[in-house]
Amino acid sequence: MGYGETGTIRDSLQFQDFAGTTHTVDFSSEFKILTVRLLGVLPFDNGVSLLAGLAYADVKQDFSLNIDGLQGSSGDISGNEPAYYAAVQYDWDRFAMRLGYEKYDFDGGLDVVETSITFFYKL
Repeated sequence: MGYGETGTIRDSLQFQDFAGTTHTVDFSSEFKILTVRLLGVLPFDNGVSLLAGLAYADVKQDFSLNIDGLQGSSGDISGNEPAYYAAVQYDWDRFAMRLGYEKYDFDGGLDVVETSITFFYKL
């Protein structure tokens, strides 16, 4: 199981219309995800393990768009989507390193891909 949350992500853009007036567009968003994953591990004798998994991801994004300081649009987007995971891990006695790849398959042709390097210390 995993949970991820961003702080507020902000961006701003300025442009001029045909009359030469400068306008400012401000965007802000927050993103939360809860993932439940079934993970299979295939260990080898040399310390290498292959991992593969299928996950269910519950995703929520809140956003707002302001134009020249006035509320333009705001709302939230949520969905429940599948995710796929593959990784290779190398284990030492008290330490492990994993290279992982995860793909979230959202509706509407939008996919999110995450590549990660994770280090583990074993107690």
